[in-house]
Amino acid sequence: MTGNTLPRLQTTDIENLIIPYPDMDAQENIVHHVNELQTKARLLKEDGGRLIDDAKRKIENIILG
Repeated sequence: MTGNTLPRLQTTDIENLIIPYPDMDAQENIVHHVNELQTKARLLKEDGGRLIDDAKRKIENIILG
């Protein structure tokens, strides 16, 4: 025998899949948590930018006096 003998998924197999989803309270908790993480990430990015700017100024002061 040659070639691939693995079974293949058919379109109907995918169409008939039952995909569970969390209840509304769990979904709202997930959304709230993701929003908090996005806010923290934005603040960290802003802090990082400020730290880089401060470091650049310090280096320039060292070099230029």
